[in-house]
Amino acid sequence: MKAGQTVHSGDVIGVVGECASEPFLHLHFAVKKQGEYIHPQEFLK
Repeated sequence: MKAGQTVHSGDVIGVVGECASEPFLHLHFAVKKQGEYIHPQEFLK
């Protein structure tokens, strides 16, 4: 994803995979609005 890119339902926004330094699969996900981090729950419906 790039800043300002529009995301539509069904778009892939990330990939979960293995990392040598982390024992568990995980994905870092953040949403910013006007430069401020906001809770992403409203976008995950």
